[in-house]
Amino acid sequence: MTDALDPVLVEAFAAMAEKSARGKRSRRSGLRYQREVRKKLEAIFGVKAADNVMLGGAEEGWTNLPVRVEVKSGQQMSSIVNHYCRMREQNDRNLPNDVRPFLGIVVLPRNPAIVLVSLVELAELLRK
Repeated sequence: MTDALDPVLVEAFAAMAEKSARGKRSRRSGLRYQREVRKKLEAIFGVKAADNVMLGGAEEGWTNLPVRVEVKSGQQMSSIVNHYCRMREQNDRNLPNDVRPFLGIVVLPRNPAIVLVSLVELAELLRK
């Protein structure tokens, strides 16, 4: 019998460890974005998102805000961001001197219209 490990098993274990590490990194970065968004929304609306510090992490605990929130981040959201950026660029080209806040609105048949707006422009809208 040999003490050497089967190279196929070693590779499989390494792949599982990398997948686990990737998941942990993804969760950490998602939570970081969640915290950043919460802080920005608290500044925009002038209230703490949650009364209890323990509820501050999850969007479901942000009951003091006047809106419901779900934060999504990561590669799967890049197509939405790309579409929003292209909409914004088209609008900027067509209205180069217009300084009003920009709303991107997506409409699909038999669905409600969806509004895309940056947090910076949301703050501008609410200040007016």
